[in-house]
Amino acid sequence: MNVPKQFKFILIGLGLLALTAMVYKINLLSKNRNTFQADESYHIAYRYFFKTATGGTFVKTYLPKNNARQQITAQKNRMPKAVQFSILADESNIRGNWSTKVENAYENVSYSFLFKGKSQIFELTKNFKPYPSDMERYLTATQNIQVAAIPIAQLAMDLKRGTTSDKETIKACSTMFTIFPPHPLLP
Repeated sequence: MNVPKQFKFILIGLGLLALTAMVYKINLLSKNRNTFQADESYHIAYRYFFKTATGGTFVKTYLPKNNARQQITAQKNRMPKAVQFSILADESNIRGNWSTKVENAYENVSYSFLFKGKSQIFELTKNFKPYPSDMERYLTATQNIQVAAIPIAQLAMDLKRGTTSDKETIKACSTMFTIFPPHPLLP
């Protein structure tokens, strides 16, 4: 059979186009493939049993989320029809809320998931980077954490004495609390 030259070029062009599309698709799928290699896997279940109060009752907890060290899959939420469930963003966390308007009843809810995690080794630099300004609120004194109290300030100065880096200060802390008795200024 005699096929015109133009038809041959069209068939070759369509074949190359199909081959290019397949290579692109395979490449795209391989990038989306799950490459997370877990060290450990656990099936975890939260179970809450509670008696409802007047005016409504709620249970809330933080829920895990995926990141570089952990993968959360197979999430299941079991609850009675009278209980509603919602997920809220809470800064960089995820919070699960179960609520009900039913009064004076015994309820139970469960939330389960498969946790896959891997270890991560952190290396300490000689001196740490200054903390971001939005973290300042975590470093201020409160009624329960009195960082400016004289015994705490004196202990901090004693631990820092003779060190030239943050790393050495941390080592001094671990040595002091494993070898020596508690600091004399602390009760």
